[in-house]
Amino acid sequence: IVIEAPDSPDLVISSNSPVCEEQTIELTSTSETTELTFNWTGPDGFTSDEPNPEITNVSAANAGNYTLTVTAPNHCTITRSTEVVVNENPTVSISGPDGPVCPSTERTFVGPADMDAYLWTISGNGTIDGANDQQNVTVVAGNNCEETYTITLTVTKGSCQATENKTVNVNAIEDV
Repeated sequence: IVIEAPDSPDLVISSNSPVCEEQTIELTSTSETTELTFNWTGPDGFTSDEPNPEITNVSAANAGNYTLTVTAPNHCTITRSTEVVVNENPTVSISGPDGPVCPSTERTFVGPADMDAYLWTISGNGTIDGANDQQNVTVVAGNNCEETYTITLTVTKGSCQATENKTVNVNAIEDV
């Protein structure tokens, strides 16, 4: 008499790790075995019975080991784990005059130090004078009084980004 053990289900799992805070973790499972039941567990009390769950708006609390146990109709189980990294978003701020500033005057604004990339943009009554991809940017106020310009800074640290805006009034009387 030969007794054969039932086959365990095949299983491969993965994720889109690393992700940044406020993004979505996508957990995926692949198996050629059909009619499986799924039992995911993970950090911060995470559980799911979906084969490919998503966790939205993640924070550092969602980082860690995710484990999937699948059970086949023959009651055989297999367990796999994957590590998920959640990177912190950079902190962004813009230092510089709050205004008002006089028309046609030049002002310098400064972003946070030690970022991997900087991107400054402007809208409204002003223009960027010079490079827009450095820690500092020079802005020239437009010629019109009683209007504003808004500068926007997007910084990148690793694969994560953050954005900040600052609106400045252009007026004939300047705060010193």
